[in-house]
Amino acid sequence: MYCIKCGEQLSQTSKFCSGCGEPISTKSNFVSSISTEVDTTNNSFENFGQKIRQKWSQSNWLLKIGYIWGFTAIAIGVIRITNGFSNNTSTFKKTDIGSAIYKCVASSGKLNVKSVEFKNVGPGVIVNLEKSNKNVQLKFTVDANINQARMIGATVEGETDLTPISLLFSLETMCGGFLASKIVPDTANAIQMLRSIH
Repeated sequence: MYCIKCGEQLSQTSKFCSGCGEPISTKSNFVSSISTEVDTTNNSFENFGQKIRQKWSQSNWLLKIGYIWGFTAIAIGVIRITNGFSNNTSTFKKTDIGSAIYKCVASSGKLNVKSVEFKNVGPGVIVNLEKSNKNVQLKFTVDANINQARMIGATVEGETDLTPISLLFSLETMCGGFLASKIVPDTANAIQMLRSIH
């Protein structure tokens, strides 16, 4: 074991450093002695495990609870994040819009669906759809509780001022009216009414 202030080698029972007089705390004993003992055991994992258990049994119970709580919180957070991202894509596929998009590219075209977490909006997906010489990127929020997706943004390659009508026509060109009516229903209904009048 070594002093963390001056590097002087200490005995296991030292309470103060013989080099600088620094008090040896339990925490620095724990860290210093483990790293020193690992180096001197010739990589004996069994001996290392015994030393860890011994130091663990000597450490403060409040510190133990803190470590356990911290590791548990980190593990739960990682699990929730990874499950949330993977579930966004599978939930999106079950929605009306998602299933319509997947049907659109079943025979031809390219589709890439990526799970994301939109800032201030929540879980969602970014959909890149390529078909009929058109590239469209659509952004959706996904509500897993009701299997519903809602479009929050769109871009069509080559169009600078995208309007709901130009998006509708691009989607109709790529996949027909069925997909367009799912993604921009109000615009699709308005166009349908205008077409029925003429």
